Amino acid sequence: MDGSELHPVRSADRRLRYRPEDVLRAVRLHLGTSERGLDGKLTARIFALLRDGKSRADIAIEAEQTAATVNAAAADYAQMAGALLLPREAVEALVSAVGGTVVGDGGALASQVIAELDRRYRRGFDEGRADRDDFGEVVDHNGHRRPVGEPPSAAS
Repeated sequence: MDGSELHPVRSADRRLRYRPEDVLRAVRLHLGTSERGLDGKLTARIFALLRDGKSRADIAIEAEQTAATVNAAAADYAQMAGALLLPREAVEALVSAVGGTVVGDGGALASQVIAELDRRYRRGFDEGRADRDDFGEVVDHNGHRRPVGEPPSAAS
């Protein structure tokens, strides 16, 4: 900005006063935004970098934008792409629930969660089968034991 965007007026107390419209225009120019948000070219550039798998930090460096600008564009991109954004606490809780392994991306986390749910389901199924075989009863979802008859034979 070379100063041509701002036109201050000196007040009686010798302070420089700026018109609010000029200040807003200068801020938007500096941030690379339009009146309604991010500029279209900047948005397209950030979206392309996100699509290519760049991290938000790398995008901020490459696009020379603030973290807030990149984060706002990333949230818009995720919404438009149909992605689900989870807060860090939710991701940490999921990672902890599936064994505490570090995940690299959402696909890896989803695979780990599915594998852990499958493992727990199978363990519960095997425990129920063992209870049926040992005691002729199983524990239902309310924690009550209930008798189980013999499984139907293959002939019936």
